[in-house]
Amino acid sequence: MNKDFINKLVWFIPNKKLRDKIKNKIRYYSETSSGTSISDTLDYTSFCELASNDDDVFNTFRQNPIYTTVLEHTSYEHAQIYLDIINKTNYFNKENFKDFTRNDLYGGALKKEYQDIGLITPSTLRYIKVLSDLILHFGDLSDFNICEVGIGYGGQARIIMSYFKNIKSYTFIDLDPVLSLSKKYLSNFTDIKTQLNFVSADKLEPKEYDLFISNYAFSELKKEIQDLYIDNTIKYSKNGYITYNNTSNHSLNPYKLKEYSNFIPTNISLYDEVPLTHPENKIIVWK
Repeated sequence: MNKDFINKLVWFIPNKKLRDKIKNKIRYYSETSSGTSISDTLDYTSFCELASNDDDVFNTFRQNPIYTTVLEHTSYEHAQIYLDIINKTNYFNKENFKDFTRNDLYGGALKKEYQDIGLITPSTLRYIKVLSDLILHFGDLSDFNICEVGIGYGGQARIIMSYFKNIKSYTFIDLDPVLSLSKKYLSNFTDIKTQLNFVSADKLEPKEYDLFISNYAFSELKKEIQDLYIDNTIKYSKNGYITYNNTSNHSLNPYKLKEYSNFIPTNISLYDEVPLTHPENKIIVWK
């Protein structure tokens, strides 16, 4: 067990008593879980499990270094560009933004000040920008059955459901620890009326959806896992929105962008990612 490593995970917590309490929980978790080292044990999925089972960890998970290597790392500058794009659409009013900022009430998110809307996290602005894209491409999502692969903590879904109150169902597909964290996060929003389905990636079955969503996640998977999603979700989705991440580990042999038209059930359209977070990233849309 590496004391310095644990200290790096809790340095941002100002209250020493709480900081020491969480350090002890992380130490206990690392010693009682399988894995050859703390860095093996406390990876992203293991941390999601810890945060879903412990309120103290959950209350700051969105700024924990283990978590921010994967999510919650949108920069202030990129978020400002997202906000500029959002404002040009005129889709959302002040009440919508007020509701959107409720995303940041949980998980200890680090909020920034933005003109006209006040304090909000950069990542939440990215989720709102994606919502504006969905409206642009697909219009009203009411009564849709939506599927999302690579769900984070459920922040994107909550933004979508806060605007479209009567989505028929929203299916979350990910690893079990990630699903557990999203359940815990979304349980705080008692106004959600949509049917929520949480499906482990290894328990997928073919099902029809009105909209498939995956931001970065699908393009970062092994080809064998991508095939699992293709055969059970993408092939049965009338519409789709994928943020294709060109930073994929090529040792995993994921599908290349030019191959996507081979398995998506209809013609696809490619759009530039704005702002571009990595060279050659694209937005893939079908409808």
